[in-house]
Amino acid sequence: MRRVLVVEDEPDFQSIVRRILEPGGFAVEVAGSAEEAWERLAQGPRPDVAVVDWNLPGEDGISLCRRIRKDARLAALPLVLLTVRSLPTEQMRGLNEAQADLYLTKPIDPEELLTRVETLLGLLDGDREEIR
Repeated sequence: MRRVLVVEDEPDFQSIVRRILEPGGFAVEVAGSAEEAWERLAQGPRPDVAVVDWNLPGEDGISLCRRIRKDARLAALPLVLLTVRSLPTEQMRGLNEAQADLYLTKPIDPEELLTRVETLLGLLDGDREEIR
């Protein structure tokens, strides 16, 4: 079973993401802040993907994603940045500054989230097969 770390401070949205991903075969772990997420990532095991909200208490999602990319053990972790920010300039900032693999806006379309996470992981699995 694939593991997803959801970094989101709003309990209602945590539940929504859980209800979308769990029936798709994902084990969902939730962190309510960047600090909590970093602790979970440091303790391991590494999840297969992280879904990170841009707006978090304390350290924001952009900073957390940058910190993940700088850590050799976590650098290849697929990152999905999730936010209410929908302007094209904000999307480019999220993808460039956070080095996120995907950028999704709230309110989230359940089918889009599930499909994009599955596709992202499928692409990575394909890359791994070519390397073998």
